Amino acid sequence: MINGVGTEFLDILDVLPDVDAVILPLGAGSEVAAAVTTLKAINPDIAIYAVQAELSCSGYRSWKAGSIENHPNATFAGGFATGTAYETTFTLYKDALTDFVLLSEQEILQGMALAAYHTRNVVEAAGSATLMAAWKLREALAGKRVVMQFSGSNASPQELSQAYALPAFTHGEFS
Repeated sequence: MINGVGTEFLDILDVLPDVDAVILPLGAGSEVAAAVTTLKAINPDIAIYAVQAELSCSGYRSWKAGSIENHPNATFAGGFATGTAYETTFTLYKDALTDFVLLSEQEILQGMALAAYHTRNVVEAAGSATLMAAWKLREALAGKRVVMQFSGSNASPQELSQAYALPAFTHGEFS
């Protein structure tokens, strides 16, 4: 699966050969592992950021510790719903990430609302989290060419209702 997902990053480089940074949601880690193996092989200077939910942060905790750690999963965001980092993917990304961003449940919902407002697409919680991660990293990313990977549309009606009830959905503003 990692090799197959890696083709996504070749496509990105075809369109944006001078990309400076990529922000990706991290669940099981296949996409992040594919990004670091593909992008770093072509351009080791590309910054790669992972984003995860505070309430499901086994990937982050493992990355910080340098070894696989378990952490209870309590997020509503299904794409982040893992209680452990996976050995194969963790081995590939553990030393290659530029940084990691953790988001609260409210920030994840706000990302869904903002993604819908600005792109007119329904994006699931984990996929839209890259938008909020970019917002948190805005000073470090200023003036850079950044790819935010929006993936999935596996959002329940309840999740969409919560996200779309936020002011971010009607006004498109970050807070």
